[in-house]
Amino acid sequence: LEDFHNLPEKFAPLKISENSSNLLHRSQLPNEVPSFKSHVLLIGPTDSFSQWKSKLELDHDTFPYNVIGPLKSQLKNCSIMVNAVSFGKSFDLGKSLEYDPTKIKFICIPEMVVVELPKDDKKALEAFTEYLECTYRESNQIYNPFTAFTRGGETKKLPSVTPHSLDDFTCQDLNGQNLVFVCGHAKRDQRCGVIAPLIMDEILKWRDKNNAYKYTPGMISHIGGHKFAGNMAIYEQDETRVDGIWYKQVTPNLVSLVLDKLTDQKVIKDLYRGHFKHMKS
Repeated sequence: LEDFHNLPEKFAPLKISENSSNLLHRSQLPNEVPSFKSHVLLIGPTDSFSQWKSKLELDHDTFPYNVIGPLKSQLKNCSIMVNAVSFGKSFDLGKSLEYDPTKIKFICIPEMVVVELPKDDKKALEAFTEYLECTYRESNQIYNPFTAFTRGGETKKLPSVTPHSLDDFTCQDLNGQNLVFVCGHAKRDQRCGVIAPLIMDEILKWRDKNNAYKYTPGMISHIGGHKFAGNMAIYEQDETRVDGIWYKQVTPNLVSLVLDKLTDQKVIKDLYRGHFKHMKS
């Protein structure tokens, strides 16, 4: 990939070493991540990713995943990506990232907090959804009665949303933690299901070798591009910004190279999928 106009200024492109280039597929993804301003991840039970149904939004019975469908439906006019995440037993998680069967817990990016809601409090979930909708509703989603009429759609305006802030919810700050997500949604695509555990093993080895415990890895549900597995999304933060670097075609033997270079503020050009940036206020 030659075009790096979306690469953040603190990162410099690095060509992958020639002896590894034969591991890459010939087909290429567009050099961009899906368009979104917020990434919301529902924390599921420990090591539960192998049990995820093909489309979690259609799972209406399994807690906590039964909230994903209504949430995504309500946020359809927002530039928000919604996923499930499952952390491993051996990840030495902070309490905020641990699954709690009495709560609904969401990781919110770029806020970099975990929002906790009581399990059976529908009003709290509705308020959280309204917070997301009010904050991230696309400004171009303006009601056009002519378009609605010509397309045969219902002539309804977008509903008003009650403003909320994060102060209305129980939140746990991620305290400088960086997040390393690997798509491991096996029932959506077996390629991700096969390679993701191998990638995760290498991430854990790298983390232990480098005492890099500020990097917390987790398996996430489908993020697109499973044809190009392994897919990784890494969110780093400092005092001023949040950076999300997305990778494609990461094989287990390339994991340590990806993470070593990222800690040196470099991105491997051949594996680069795109970038998400948010400046903290």
